[in-house]
Amino acid sequence: MNIEKSGKLICEERKKLGLTQKELAEIRERYQEIIDGLGLQISLDGEFDIITKSFREKAGEDYAASRGEYLKFQFAFALSHKPKLLLLDEPTANFDPEFRRKFLCVITDFIKDGRKSVILATHLTEDLEQIADYVTFIDHGRLLFSMDRESINKYFRMAAGEEYKINLLPKENIIYKEAGKYGTRALVKHGRWSQYDDALNITYPLLEELMYFILKGKH
Repeated sequence: MNIEKSGKLICEERKKLGLTQKELAEIRERYQEIIDGLGLQISLDGEFDIITKSFREKAGEDYAASRGEYLKFQFAFALSHKPKLLLLDEPTANFDPEFRRKFLCVITDFIKDGRKSVILATHLTEDLEQIADYVTFIDHGRLLFSMDRESINKYFRMAAGEEYKINLLPKENIIYKEAGKYGTRALVKHGRWSQYDDALNITYPLLEELMYFILKGKH
């Protein structure tokens, strides 16, 4: 298993990082707690040997871990340092559904005290639906919007129904509309005094809907 990729920390690296034996022991203890909580079934041999028992059972010492398995180890190791900020780039893309749920629960627990933050770059909007407080949407280097979730729910609505009913809405409030087989849907600007026809189905937009309709509207 590649040391850089696995998150293994050996004595030479400890000296380079300026860690004391006590600090190293604390990191190791937190690391063990985190991997146990994630259900990774990792056997810690020596200082930071994270080759798992299951790997040895499957293919011996030369077993090549998948990218998803590497990422699980790296994530647990990063948390063991008690960081104030985590920068994660497409972290769940290589996770199986079960571990992905555990990952999101751990992230939620990590930020719940309000003193730590996570910057999460992802194309999986369902992850953002579960944990994001602020959402920034960038398309090919263009910033399309950056808002907190409360503001998104305050200023936007999805309207669905017959097209002529959609067309009765103030034109300046319609960001983008799209006709489909079973009716027309539109993302609209919402305000305190906004009124809608009873025949229209008005809902809060999902982040996927919001991004899709804003992007279409820009084009």
